[in-house]
Amino acid sequence: MKKDLSFAIIGILIVLSPLVILALHYHNTVEKFIMQETKKELHELARLTPKMEHFIASQGGVLQQLASSRVSSEQEVNKNLENEKRQVVNDILYMTEPESFPGPRPASH
Repeated sequence: MKKDLSFAIIGILIVLSPLVILALHYHNTVEKFIMQETKKELHELARLTPKMEHFIASQGGVLQQLASSRVSSEQEVNKNLENEKRQVVNDILYMTEPESFPGPRPASH
């Protein structure tokens, strides 16, 4: 009984090994083809020249109108400037300092 089982396992391995080899060969062939096509597409994209597009709108008139629709008080402007300064400092620290050993925070007044 053990001999029959071992012969069956060996037979299965003999049959499956060429299938595995063929599958790997097919996978490598498809991968090479995809890489060649990708290189061709990237080469064609690199040869394209950008085109100049013109805006139809005026010199930011809509944005100026939206910005001037509400006038902030001096306190709000100062508070916004302070918040922006703090945000810039926090962003710089976040980008430059490692998370494991962050540097000291600047004093706020």
